[in-house]
Amino acid sequence: MSRFFYEPYMTNIEQLRYPTGRFAYDENAAINDHPIMVAALCDFPDKLQQRLIGITPEKFNRTYRPGGWTAQQVIHHLYDSHTHAFMRFKWALTEENPSILPYNEEKFAHLADYNLPVEVAVQGLQVIHRKWHAILVHMVESDWQKTYFHTGYGQTFHLHYAMAMYVWHCSHHFAHIELCLKP
Repeated sequence: MSRFFYEPYMTNIEQLRYPTGRFAYDENAAINDHPIMVAALCDFPDKLQQRLIGITPEKFNRTYRPGGWTAQQVIHHLYDSHTHAFMRFKWALTEENPSILPYNEEKFAHLADYNLPVEVAVQGLQVIHRKWHAILVHMVESDWQKTYFHTGYGQTFHLHYAMAMYVWHCSHHFAHIELCLKP
């Protein structure tokens, strides 16, 4: 059974859903800040692993808001999401505007692999981010202009946009985990 935990001053569900704010794309920053974004993405798994040191297993069963995922589900979701993102980058870099499929995040969060210890997902994130980093640091400007078509949104996204979104995704879910793990 999960236990919802929140700070008394945080009563707005929107604040709990988006503790770092909703994603807002700044094209100039995305184009000009590649090294900063690549470093943030590369450092994320280690930052997450450091934050989880000494956390008791029962805290991983807390949710960050009513109806929200547990910390354990969020951590496993990060692995799933970033695995998809890594593959989307590879497809965009090797194919002409490939079509990618969405996945049902909510159903994924209730599959048996989400019951595995969080360390499994964190180790997976370390591998995915290391491989992703190897690709990102060798991309040239024309690579960043490459795109993929997301069939779930019916939109084409270029890799500048995707990179900015996944850097935000790291901080967004790290904030959710922080809410779950507070004493």
